[in-house]
Amino acid sequence: MTKLNRGAFRVWDKKNKKYLENNRSVFIGMDGILFRDNNGYLLEVLTPQVCIVEYFTGFYDCNDQPIFEGDMVLFTNVKDYSDYFKASIYKHPTGCWCATGIANNLFGLHRDMRSKIVGTIHDATDK
Repeated sequence: MTKLNRGAFRVWDKKNKKYLENNRSVFIGMDGILFRDNNGYLLEVLTPQVCIVEYFTGFYDCNDQPIFEGDMVLFTNVKDYSDYFKASIYKHPTGCWCATGIANNLFGLHRDMRSKIVGTIHDATDK
């Protein structure tokens, strides 16, 4: 598997309720605006009303799958939780990647955590 760079992202299409298949045609401008190239003819601006950008965290799960913002992850070695801890991943305002789940407990991600991606935040709300 090819490792992703820290700037990698995926885009959730709110209208069609799925991730855009060809992320190579989507890019973020220097001003933070998201664009999609429509076969080289026209740039389409993708607004927050149309899509959600989810960034790669720099972490991989136990199956070597990249963990993105918005993923639902099952953690198996989190202190104070005997069996597992299912959490959603997001970027904290301080800039660190965090997980929140049971009783809104919050913890920062670190490389020693054993985890497995079990879905996304969109699975429950958009299907």
